[in-house]
Amino acid sequence: MNKDKTTLKRINTAHPFLRGALLCIYMECIALLTNPRVKLRFSWVLRTPEEQDALYAQGRTTPGTIVTWVKAWGSFHNYGLAVDIVLLIDEDGNGSFEAASWDVVKDWDGDGVPDWSEVVKVFKKYGWDWGIVNRAGKHIDLPHFQRPFGYSTSELKKLPRDSEGYPVLT
Repeated sequence: MNKDKTTLKRINTAHPFLRGALLCIYMECIALLTNPRVKLRFSWVLRTPEEQDALYAQGRTTPGTIVTWVKAWGSFHNYGLAVDIVLLIDEDGNGSFEAASWDVVKDWDGDGVPDWSEVVKVFKKYGWDWGIVNRAGKHIDLPHFQRPFGYSTSELKKLPRDSEGYPVLT
């Protein structure tokens, strides 16, 4: 299995309710992605309010393209209840994983199922929402998964916090 040390560290930043399940999700996903030149990475899990505001500014008041629609505390990432993914590709076989892919149709391991679809299926099996569905019913933000336990971000913002700063979910 092609474990990613960065992802394993990021799993520990998820809401405590999700850490065990998130590790299981990750292990199931990497077991399905059998091409040793492809590695699944959780590119974001917990995002600080400062990181969220910096991303929100991108494409608006700072250079870059717009990548988020919400400011601090408006993202499930701010509560450790969301994950963004990317596939890392070792293009030359030297173990450096020098490319990132968000290709949702590529079947890197040749098993007849797009690798992205395999990951989505595992997350859904554990009750996670995939992407953001716009008003037209189309999935957007395809690298995004969230498990908000029925809470909105405005409700999460009002909840008491545990000793680690995560909202206390009941």
